[in-house]
Amino acid sequence: MVRLLAVAAGLIVANLYYAQPLVGPIAAATGLSAGAAGLVVTLTQIGYALGLFFIVPLGDLLENRRLVFVLLLGTALALAAA
Repeated sequence: MVRLLAVAAGLIVANLYYAQPLVGPIAAATGLSAGAAGLVVTLTQIGYALGLFFIVPLGDLLENRRLVFVLLLGTALALAAA
């Protein structure tokens, strides 16, 4: 079980870095400068850090099932709004 959770955590964190080698092709495909396309990576990592800062402490304050439900509902609403 520990190995499974370690692999899952590694894959989740790896999502932060998948866009880094794609900055050049993203810039070329969208007509943006390399710096502007680099904001994709920067904003992704800032969002991850903000999530760690604000959402992780909620796990100690709220019951886990309710927290998961509320976060999934928020994610679904954000996807629907996008």
